[in-house]
Amino acid sequence: MARASRLFRGWFVLTGLVCALSLVCGCEKILDQRHPQFKRAMALLEQDRAKEAAEAFRKCLRQSPESAEPHLKLAVLYEDRWNDPASAIAEYRRYLEKRPEGKKAEAVRKWIARAEKAFARSMLLVQPSKSPQVGNSNPVLPGVVKDLRAELRRKDLLLRERQEDLRTARVALASANGQVKALRTTVAEMQKLHPPKPVSLPVEVVARSAKPTDTDPVHAVAKKTRDPQLHVVQEGDNLYTLSRRYYGTARYWPALAAHNSDVVKSNGAMRRGVTLRIPTLAEIKKIAEKE
Repeated sequence: MARASRLFRGWFVLTGLVCALSLVCGCEKILDQRHPQFKRAMALLEQDRAKEAAEAFRKCLRQSPESAEPHLKLAVLYEDRWNDPASAIAEYRRYLEKRPEGKKAEAVRKWIARAEKAFARSMLLVQPSKSPQVGNSNPVLPGVVKDLRAELRRKDLLLRERQEDLRTARVALASANGQVKALRTTVAEMQKLHPPKPVSLPVEVVARSAKPTDTDPVHAVAKKTRDPQLHVVQEGDNLYTLSRRYYGTARYWPALAAHNSDVVKSNGAMRRGVTLRIPTLAEIKKIAEKE
């Protein structure tokens, strides 16, 4: 019985501690906002007296070192009102040190990342901070400034290297364009001094087709030339196909046989290897008229 009583008392005490802790955590923000200097600072902000409000927030922190809300309000002033992202980062981080698991902790971490980007863009290497000094100067975390400045220097160096590469590429391109232009000028001058001559290609007469047409190059050459041609009879040749080959029509085969009567038999038969005389188109027409 005594043991059960002790267990009950222990459980009751533990439950009370948990409830008290939860109450304290939930009331931290309320306690911060009830501080007289915090209330005074908020009233000054409503009157657009930001500098005096910042002084009141800092006085609140001196009187109540465990307060966290004043850090958050100061960070917002530094970031939004005075465009001082470095000081804002310092205040945001002090807030997280006191409220690492608070309801606003996740949002504050995002605001820190945003302020770090703004710090990198602000070029603090050459521009001093424009935030007002309220009472004691607002100390900036040295690690934050050091890291951001190193990152800014690294990116600046990388940008300079890219710009140098771009200038080198532009110079090389201009040089190449100049060489191409000079080469074109040289070619144009050489063409003026030595103009190209027209080239006449020989027409190869291939008499292998058994059924030539009017567009056949062999037939076209035969019609244009006035010189008589010779044809060595090959296996498979006959006067009918030879007339079509050289004149484009088979109707001149009797005239062709009459013109070569010394080697062509009366029935038109020919021996392989004999040479036939192929008259011009005008001559074969005359021969056909006589026949």
